[in-house]
Amino acid sequence: MFRISPVGMGSGRVEQLSSFAMRLAEAMAVSFADFFRELVAPQLYKKKRRPQRVSVVSKGVIDGMTRTAAEWVAALEDVASVGDLTTCTLLPYAGAIGPRRLVTTNRRWCPICLQEMANNGITPVYEPLVWRIEEVTICPFHNVRLVSECPKCKCGGQVPLVFNARVGCCRHCGAWMGQSTLSHDEQPIGEFEVHCALACDELLAIPGTLPEGRQVLPSKVAVESLRDVFFEGNGAAMARATGGLASQVNGYATGQFPAPLHFFLRAGYITGATMQDILVTNSFDVAASRRHDEQFDVRRAVPKRFSEQLAVDMGLQAALDGDGSTSVRAIAINLNLAPASVWRRNPTLASAVSRRHAAFVAAVAAKRRSEFEAAVHAAVAGCVHRGEQPTPERMKQALGDPACFLNDWKRATIRNAMATVGL
Repeated sequence: MFRISPVGMGSGRVEQLSSFAMRLAEAMAVSFADFFRELVAPQLYKKKRRPQRVSVVSKGVIDGMTRTAAEWVAALEDVASVGDLTTCTLLPYAGAIGPRRLVTTNRRWCPICLQEMANNGITPVYEPLVWRIEEVTICPFHNVRLVSECPKCKCGGQVPLVFNARVGCCRHCGAWMGQSTLSHDEQPIGEFEVHCALACDELLAIPGTLPEGRQVLPSKVAVESLRDVFFEGNGAAMARATGGLASQVNGYATGQFPAPLHFFLRAGYITGATMQDILVTNSFDVAASRRHDEQFDVRRAVPKRFSEQLAVDMGLQAALDGDGSTSVRAIAINLNLAPASVWRRNPTLASAVSRRHAAFVAAVAAKRRSEFEAAVHAAVAGCVHRGEQPTPERMKQALGDPACFLNDWKRATIRNAMATVGL
């Protein structure tokens, strides 16, 4: 079997499990669909009933802290004959960090990092796990925001588990998504965003520093220590500082539920504690800690149906305010929804977007037709001026369109232009 290993094991730039799966399929010179159907699926369905038709679940998230992630880890360990792949996911932090809002459904990437990987040739091109963490929005090495849309086709919805999955390539058009430079972002990058990126990088390196058999501290212990050391045991004061509710912080401290990642990131930012201090050693140097004053907004849980409805409404309104180039189908792709779902959630706005897009397409088509007609008349006139016969080969070359005679309208346009000059 092919022996390739995840890149960056033991570091904060460890490869995400979905990227490793894509690279493994490429190493075997098979499509991801065949790789999944013939090698991964038999492992996944060892202990449960296998469906009659096996297909890649595009919305599946295998890089987080879910049962699906654990099943994929076991399957890929067997397929690739490699050791522990749990560090390519967030499974090592189960019980220490809340499982919600951890990993994005869609891929995100730093285009400059991808291009540098392709150029240096030292390590394979891969996608680090830190790019998929919900709280990470920037690349601290290049000071740019992570991207989630293809630079060529401008499509989002870049889920990793699709039939044509390839590392660093768009799932829609197949284009390479690395870039040497990016246009300047109008929105400045904040200090807290940099802190989140570096802290998550440090977080992912923790499993590689732990002795064998040791795990990160439970969430209850970590929260209690932060509260007692920096907030004199006052949960309400800690809640105000981290932008939470007192009931939430008390729930974290009593072990009712694990604290989410954003809580630890905010606590680390305002206290100066590192992720190693919080989740491993529980040893804080209060005197040397660098503290920040920051006012955080209260983050409340939002049901999935409400968040999806808001995303649909915002996407449709943005398309309506734009130039009309965005269709309802494009919005659905970006949101990982079926077009019918977008229509069902807001039929009024969807109808308005559809009409605007139809007008845009008609205007673009009319412009292209007039440009083609002008180009045909210029090409025919040029042949006449040079005393040449406008043969099909000459017209193809002059128009830069080898297939122009395969289209009925284009062929008729060329014949009409030739007739006007008596040819």
